[in-house]
Amino acid sequence: MWVTKTAKFEWIPRRNAHSTGSGLKTWIELEMRRTRLKRLVRAYVIQYAYGKVDWEQLGRVYRKNDTMRVIAAQRILQRPEVRQMVDDALAEELTKAGITKAYALGKLKKAMEVAEGPRTPRRWSMPTAK
Repeated sequence: MWVTKTAKFEWIPRRNAHSTGSGLKTWIELEMRRTRLKRLVRAYVIQYAYGKVDWEQLGRVYRKNDTMRVIAAQRILQRPEVRQMVDDALAEELTKAGITKAYALGKLKKAMEVAEGPRTPRRWSMPTAK
């Protein structure tokens, strides 16, 4: 602990919070407020929705000047706090597209009913080449 007339710096709480800057917030809390992480989450949600995730492009979105940008993007997206941000952004995008939880559950229920229905040979036969 360092104490002066105007400041008091305690090392133990900062070490426990993994904080190196001002305040007792962790680095992930500070990173979540940055625009670069928000851009990464937005780009990941768009790519995930289209079915193909390009990690090199996501790395350039997150840290354009870093040599290990792909690994940095993959690791930050594994954090539970960031996964929650991704889930929220994905839910927002799906809501904008008109897909709600009730709609998705209805489609799943209908698919299960079709799968459990009678299997007729006509339905399950392969087309023959002529």
